Amino acid sequence: MASRRVSYCVHGVVTAVILASSPMAAFAAAPQASGAKDKTYEFEYPELSVTPSASERLQLEAKSESAQPWTAHIPTQASALMTLFASTQAMHDPGRSKSQSGTPLVQSVGLAGVLISLGWIGATAGLSASYRPYGAGVQDIKHLPAGSKREQLSRQRLAEESLEAPATLSRRLKWLSVVSNVTIAGLIAATAGNDMTKVVGGLAAGAAFAPLIFPEHWEDVGNAHQDYKKRIYGPVTSATIYYDQVTRRAGPAFQLVMDF
Repeated sequence: MASRRVSYCVHGVVTAVILASSPMAAFAAAPQASGAKDKTYEFEYPELSVTPSASERLQLEAKSESAQPWTAHIPTQASALMTLFASTQAMHDPGRSKSQSGTPLVQSVGLAGVLISLGWIGATAGLSASYRPYGAGVQDIKHLPAGSKREQLSRQRLAEESLEAPATLSRRLKWLSVVSNVTIAGLIAATAGNDMTKVVGGLAAGAAFAPLIFPEHWEDVGNAHQDYKKRIYGPVTSATIYYDQVTRRAGPAFQLVMDF
C-alpha cells in the first residue's frame, strides 16, 4: 500500500513537470507574464492619460487666440456698457435726495458708475490687445524634454498651469464685474428720481449677470480640461444599491472597481 502511494506521488510530480515544461503551458504562461510586464497603470498619472493632453490643447488654443482676440471678453464688456449707459442717464437725473454739498446723490453714483464701467472696458481691451496666455504657454514648454515619464509629466503639468492661469483670472474678473456692476446699477435704481432712470438701472442690474450666464472662453477651456481628467476615472467608479444582510436595509452606495 505504501509503495502504491509513493508511485502515485512520483507519477503526480512527473506529470506536473511535463505540463510545466510543455510548449502549450509555456504558450499559456507567456501572455500573462508579458501582460504583467507591459501593464501600464494609466490611472497613476491622469495628466498623461487625458485626451487631448494639456500640451495638445494648449497648442490648439494658441493657434486660435490671435485670430479673434477682441471677442474674449464680450460678456464683461456688454455689462460694462449697460452700466455706462445707466450711469450717464443718472448724471442728468434730479434724484430723490441730495448730498451735503447739494448735489443729487444719484448723480454722484452715476459718476462712480461711469468711472467703473470705463475701467472695465479699458481693462478688458488691454487684456485683448496684449495678453496671450496660450501662446506664452506653448513657448514655455516648447524646448522641454519629453523622453522619460518624469519629463513627460513635468511637461504636461506646466501645460496645465498655462491652461488654468487664464481660467482663474477669468473667474476672478467675472465675480468682480458682477459685484461692481450690480452694486452701481442697484444704487442708481434706488436713488433715481425719474422713472426712466430707474428702468435703465434695473436693466443694467440684469445685464451685470451676463458673465455668469455666458462664461468667457478662458474659463471654458480650463473647465473642459478638468472635466476630461475626471472622466478618466469614470469606468472604475459607479453608483449602486447596497443591501446590508445584517440590518436588511438597502441604500445608495459608491462602487469602486480596482484591477490588480
